[in-house]
Amino acid sequence: MKRKMSGFTPQAVDQLLRYEWPGNVRELENAVERAVALASGDRVDAEDLPEEIRQAFPQPVAMVGHVRRLET
Repeated sequence: MKRKMSGFTPQAVDQLLRYEWPGNVRELENAVERAVALASGDRVDAEDLPEEIRQAFPQPVAMVGHVRRLET
């Protein structure tokens, strides 16, 4: 795209990490290329990402082992 981009906003990174990426690396590559094309500034923001990535929720993490209660 030959655009000078300085990176991603924290919100965009958060959404990229939340998405499960059921496709493969090509899906990630396509999403980033699209976001760069739509970005109005020099950083990709969450609003520049495809809809399915913008709406991704964090996935629950299974806890392994004993969980201790916090002391109050």
